[in-house]
Amino acid sequence: MFAATSAGLHTGADDGENWSFQKIDSEWQYTRSILINPGQRDTMLLTNGNGAPGTKGRLFRSENAGRTWSDARLPGPVESSVYFLAAHPADPNLIFAAATLGQLFRSDDGGRSWIALPQRLNEIRALAWLP
Repeated sequence: MFAATSAGLHTGADDGENWSFQKIDSEWQYTRSILINPGQRDTMLLTNGNGAPGTKGRLFRSENAGRTWSDARLPGPVESSVYFLAAHPADPNLIFAAATLGQLFRSDDGGRSWIALPQRLNEIRALAWLP
């Protein structure tokens, strides 16, 4: 089990009875959400930033079911905490990430590489796919 919290990433191996802090390689431990790639169950993404709504953000990727995390390298400066993730159920290679203050990022290869979408939105509070 994983819990993304304002105090960092926590893991539990006993159905939530006990939790352990899992430090990520970031100057901020604030985490917001986790996404398991529907097509590759060992591939996960974790959002990160310097608070709510924050002024800087990052995205992390794991290819070993969350045992280790590396920077997913979003393009350009991320101007607020990365909060939300959504994967397309029919195409698990298509993933979107959103930063709180309107930046959107797209991956067409399951989160290995990213592009910044040119259109900015106001504050973003969720991402969801509708069939």
